Amino acid sequence: SLAQDKCEQVKEMVVRCIGYLSCLLGCFEDVIKSNCKLYMEVGKMKCVNTAEVIMKGFWCPTCDKEAKKPKEEASKNTVLFHAAREKSVLVFDFNGLHGLILKFLLDGSSEVVQVACVEVLSRILMHVSEDWLVSTSSQWIHAIDRLLLHNKRTVRQSFCSSIHWFLDGRLSNSLFVDGAACGKTSEQMFLDKIKHAFVATEDPLIVETILQCTSRILSAVDIHGQLFFFSLVLLIDQLDNQHIAVRVTASRLIKKSCHVQFKGGIVAIFSKFTDIRDGVFEYLCTRLVTRPTMIKEFAESVLGIELVDLIQRMVPIVLPRLVISQQDNNEVVNILHELANQLNTELPLLLLEWCHKVLAYVLLQADGKELVSALQFYEMQSGSGTGEIFAAVLPALLDELVRFLGDTDSAESSR
Repeated sequence: SLAQDKCEQVKEMVVRCIGYLSCLLGCFEDVIKSNCKLYMEVGKMKCVNTAEVIMKGFWCPTCDKEAKKPKEEASKNTVLFHAAREKSVLVFDFNGLHGLILKFLLDGSSEVVQVACVEVLSRILMHVSEDWLVSTSSQWIHAIDRLLLHNKRTVRQSFCSSIHWFLDGRLSNSLFVDGAACGKTSEQMFLDKIKHAFVATEDPLIVETILQCTSRILSAVDIHGQLFFFSLVLLIDQLDNQHIAVRVTASRLIKKSCHVQFKGGIVAIFSKFTDIRDGVFEYLCTRLVTRPTMIKEFAESVLGIELVDLIQRMVPIVLPRLVISQQDNNEVVNILHELANQLNTELPLLLLEWCHKVLAYVLLQADGKELVSALQFYEMQSGSGTGEIFAAVLPALLDELVRFLGDTDSAESSR
């Protein structure tokens, strides 16, 4: 049988043929979509290797939509299936052949066969039925784990080029059917696989290809979605890796991916999308005491500024939330002291400098208990009473309240 065939070239070609057949069957079953096409260069249609022609010229409207089609004037194309079809033309169950791809991915087949399997993943996964995906989901999830940590670089890099297909809603919902029970979306569960892969290895070469996978996702997802933020954090998280090559790669990929997403890169993203900036600043703030090297690397290698400049930008964003959450939380208090230390000042002075912004946030966002706690914290740190604190910052506080209400809708202003 094929599974025992020792000729790796035969296995590789059969794997690729299964991929092409999957595309043809998919287009056959969906007459609304465009047809598959085979492009051949004019003047080179004789004495050519058939397999080479197919590999270079096959085009599927679903799987190859990101690939450039050859220019019509430089090639001749043939439509392989037409819209008008007889239903009896193809009656065949491809699930057995699709399962063969899974078998080769999981049974330790040769490098060349596994690379071929990874390269046809989209042709398989984008055309199979949801029922089959659900029934084989545990095997596919196991395959994802193996491919992320594969000991062959070519296999990992090939998977990196294909990983964005797993973000397809139909595909991810079929594979990660337990997401709702965990309180996570299927996309978040998929990203958890990458997060776990980072934890599972210390090999810098494997970590670098996992970083490339994360970067591929960061470049492909909606910038307004949660996956963009979570992917960005995964890259930032490797900026203090013990291997300098990994740190350099993480920094480079953050800048590259953000530039792909938005002209001007991460600096422009922080300026345009303040929710992303605030989220990153809050994440960095939680690591300020325990992982200062990561924050320093982010400032210098990614943003191109000094650490103190980054801290100064972070303070007005993170300080109000920290003051609200400091009650009975020594970790938050330690972070507050470290912010002051990084700016070469004392915490009471830092709190007084930004008192107007903190109090404006507290008055508009906090509940009664949090308001009382924040005021008590200010009294304890400054040695002044509530009345004195409000009197000292009243003009700036009023300006901050007016500015805040001017940025919100009429309902919030009325409140």
